[in-house]
Amino acid sequence: MHYKNGREAKVGDPVVGTGYNIKGVIAGVVAGLTPGADSCNVRIITLQKSEAVSLAGLSAHVHSEYIGTDEGQAHYETSLYRTVTEYGAVSSFLHAEDALEPKAEQVPIAQNAT
Repeated sequence: MHYKNGREAKVGDPVVGTGYNIKGVIAGVVAGLTPGADSCNVRIITLQKSEAVSLAGLSAHVHSEYIGTDEGQAHYETSLYRTVTEYGAVSSFLHAEDALEPKAEQVPIAQNAT
């Protein structure tokens, strides 16, 4: 099983791509692969911002970010994230290393170098 650029997919890989249920590009970790399946052959664990909180069976991560100071008071914005399992085709994802590396044609070439 291989990502869209041909790199072999492995459980535990950090990945970036598009799944079936969450809109847009996601980043996550490969939790499972289903060899032999043409579609729905990868499970990705990702974090998703949670708007509503249910205390029953809560599995969440809290993130606080400093947003500024007003009249000597520090203000923080706190967000709650929950783990979500997303499903997709492994060919719709890239290993995070490959997604972040600039392509050769994107690397600026020094002009007038001596």
